[in-house]
Amino acid sequence: MCNCCNQGLAVVNEPFYCPRRREFIIRGPRGATGAQGPQGPQGLNGTISNNATFAFPGEVGVLADGALPLTTVVTLNGNKISQSLGLNSITLTAGTYLINYNMSILGEGATDSVSRLAVGQDVRIGIAIDGIINQNLLSVVTQQNGTQSLGGNAVITLPNTSELSLVNASGDSIEISNLILSIINLT
Repeated sequence: MCNCCNQGLAVVNEPFYCPRRREFIIRGPRGATGAQGPQGPQGLNGTISNNATFAFPGEVGVLADGALPLTTVVTLNGNKISQSLGLNSITLTAGTYLINYNMSILGEGATDSVSRLAVGQDVRIGIAIDGIINQNLLSVVTQQNGTQSLGGNAVITLPNTSELSLVNASGDSIEISNLILSIINLT
């Protein structure tokens, strides 16, 4: 059978001209699908040599335009991602990175007395590069009573070594907990 027969160009029970065989052919109905073949060999294990995970496992208030705390280094592999102790920013060398983060936002119904955004206002978390928030990299959730999740991800390409931070871009103080930030160098 040739490609014109295999590609569905022929309609069942209608003659068509097959240029390979140089004749008219009438295609019959398709037969049953055959058994699945054996599984191929497993490929090589990949490695991610430059990756890191940072966290802030507790609750904390973050002022407007303030950087979210990244006090706990969970994993730090390779030499393209680093953090200076006590800073809320991460140093990334030139390259392309996958950024993922997630946290809980505590609303007015939480039990402590920290000042928070009013219900109905937007909580905005931005990815800042060298202190500048890219407006296309904002994650937004509308403030509710109680606790809600907020997360985001982005692929960013940096031409030079830069400082990355997560910033409260809400215009007022917020309360967060259980912040996790993971970074994977893709190039």
